[in-house]
Amino acid sequence: MTRTALAAAMLFSVSMQPSGEEPRIFTPKEIGKIARIDPSILIPTLAHTMGAEFSIVLTLSNPSQVPVELDSDCLGREPFKLSRVPDGSAIRPRRLSLAKSLTIGPGQAHRQEIRFKKLFGTLKSTGRYRLSWTCGEWSTPMYEMVCAEPFDAEKDKVAVVTTDFGVMEMALLTSKAPEHVKNFVQLAKQGFYDGVRFYKIVAGMQAETGDITGSGRGGWSQQMPPEIDGSVFPGKGFVAAVRAETSMTSASQFFFLLEAAPLHQGKHTFFAYVRKGEDVLDRLSAVPVGSHRGVASFAPLQDVHIRKIEIREE
Repeated sequence: MTRTALAAAMLFSVSMQPSGEEPRIFTPKEIGKIARIDPSILIPTLAHTMGAEFSIVLTLSNPSQVPVELDSDCLGREPFKLSRVPDGSAIRPRRLSLAKSLTIGPGQAHRQEIRFKKLFGTLKSTGRYRLSWTCGEWSTPMYEMVCAEPFDAEKDKVAVVTTDFGVMEMALLTSKAPEHVKNFVQLAKQGFYDGVRFYKIVAGMQAETGDITGSGRGGWSQQMPPEIDGSVFPGKGFVAAVRAETSMTSASQFFFLLEAAPLHQGKHTFFAYVRKGEDVLDRLSAVPVGSHRGVASFAPLQDVHIRKIEIREE
């Protein structure tokens, strides 16, 4: 893979200086150190029904003080990597050329929308996948995505959640939050939640989980519009999507109410409730937590995991 500063800038480059000051001249060695691209990929939703058409957005940002030129090695198919979880088997991309070369000025960004099928074709099996982009020393994180079976609202009505503390049976509220139920069911069926820990427990209030990083910081690459139904009274055992300050919800994180929470009524997307196994909620409420601040506040001192979620018919 090739990573080069703009050819003219390889001889010398002038940075912007406050008015009245002499412009600074960068040497080629300095340019090699400061030229940088910050790439990212936006995948619109975490779970995709097998065969559905969607697009991803590749963003290449230049936070450095010099122009950066990318050649065809960085702009074709090769930088994209798609692998299946957990075996790591790779899906090779199809032919793709976004441009022969591209120059991105200081502080500028290039965004390209790419149809997933054009890049990788139709995935042949359901499951979890990880998508990334790498060109030389520039690379994105690995972004999670799930290829799932179609959601059947008439059959997918119950979730059996096996935890370290026992089993809970959840009734899914499809009529109240259809998109959140669909998303949850499709993730659960592909094993997305298997082994995920509870990262935050507030005794007598709620227990949060659904972040595969186990930290509470993950699970925000994709967000969903809220489906708030003010008629739902949030009693003990009700399950809701974790909400961001913007009111958008995480596409994977959710929480269990450990006791009734009237103040939550009309403020969260409740998509299920525990109808069997309330003793598990009581055991979660009793887990000791640390005194950290910020995202790590109320972090359990004892690891408690969701071992498996099984979706069943009523």
